[in-house]
Amino acid sequence: MTEQRKTKTCAMCFEEIDERARKCPHCRHPQAGMSAWLSRNPAAILLIALIGLLLFLGGLELWGHFVASRLVPTSPDNLRTFNGEVKVVSSKMVFGKAKEGTVVCVIGRIKNESEIAWKDLQIEAQFFDQAGKLIDVAIDPKYYFASEILPHGEGAFKVRAVADFPKETYASYKINVRSATDAKKFP
Repeated sequence: MTEQRKTKTCAMCFEEIDERARKCPHCRHPQAGMSAWLSRNPAAILLIALIGLLLFLGGLELWGHFVASRLVPTSPDNLRTFNGEVKVVSSKMVFGKAKEGTVVCVIGRIKNESEIAWKDLQIEAQFFDQAGKLIDVAIDPKYYFASEILPHGEGAFKVRAVADFPKETYASYKINVRSATDAKKFP
């Protein structure tokens, strides 16, 4: 006895095929799933491509705004000399252990003695050995001073780096404020 199988018509070539077929044996066209639906709806492919393009362009636009907001041009309009304007009030050098190894940190307080509110201060720590030779430098972006210091205000800072030398080699340090942005001109 021959068993009667159920059939269906291929959506592409209109040949009769087994209803369980995933692909048409005649034209090899998919019979079910997303690829079959998309092949029957070419407008959907264009719509999906357009949405993808818009998302990509929107992502580029957002990325551009993010980068532009973080990278302020270094012109005389927004950077100034910090001699006498932003001073280190107190600081100390400390050592600790981290996943990366021994770390050297300088923590402290700074004071803004100017009439300008500063933001995005970049603070550098220079480390010296017993002979006064510069042995290490740290500007740590994770502890980048990002909050605003109001005129005549104070703030705390921390500069951290993996120590390249044994703890005993670090005899002294110096803190420098390398750059800042005028908070009113570049909010």
